[in-house]
Amino acid sequence: MLGSLRYDFSVGLSGNYGLLTNRGTLCTLAAPLLPVQGAVAQSGESHDLADPENLMKRYHLELTVGLFCLLPCLVSAHHSIAVEYDMHTQGTIEGVVSEVWFRNPHVRYYVSVTDDQGEETVWNAHGHNPVTLVRTGWMFETIQVGDRIAIVGDLTRDGSPKMFIRTVELADGRVLISHPGADNHADRE
Repeated sequence: MLGSLRYDFSVGLSGNYGLLTNRGTLCTLAAPLLPVQGAVAQSGESHDLADPENLMKRYHLELTVGLFCLLPCLVSAHHSIAVEYDMHTQGTIEGVVSEVWFRNPHVRYYVSVTDDQGEETVWNAHGHNPVTLVRTGWMFETIQVGDRIAIVGDLTRDGSPKMFIRTVELADGRVLISHPGADNHADRE
């Protein structure tokens, strides 16, 4: 059956790329489910790819190849924080929360920070995804607009006012840890 076939990548006489099986059927990837004109098997004899048996094998092969080609699309959605943030350079900011963005792909807190010269800068502090934080006890209501907080996190590589949150100290002195597996439940202090 199909599982016992050995496939070799080749080019048919029509110029279409395809797979040549050990049974001599050329399965083209250029035109799904259409017979290849002039396809010649290894033995030199011609095969009709419109034959139901060959058509079904070809359909399964093309479906498998098509699904395999979609795999990179699924994987590329996730990224490493190390691309944007320097995990060896941490900083601390203290300020007032001006906006809360508690949704995928990452939680964000925009924090207004005033420096020693009186200049205000809005920092974009990224955290883990909401599901991870909720599992640790960090809820949407935990930090609200207007709250005064201090954040320790990884600074960006380009020096922009962004950081990846490692810990947040709330006004009541409680420290939240932004790490999968942390225990931020208020009732367990």
